[in-house]
Amino acid sequence: MYYKDPWEWAIKEGIIIGDGKDPNPVGALTRQQTATRLKRYHDKYIK
Repeated sequence: MYYKDPWEWAIKEGIIIGDGKDPNPVGALTRQQTATRLKRYHDKYIK
């Protein structure tokens, strides 16, 4: 799984929080989910 390390990093850093279900790294993201993840990344690393 090529995405394992980045996926685990993003969960550890709070960028990907999930909805209480089993995470699905190969599933489709909604625009809202994408925007939320980008905002979390920005707030944590850019500001």
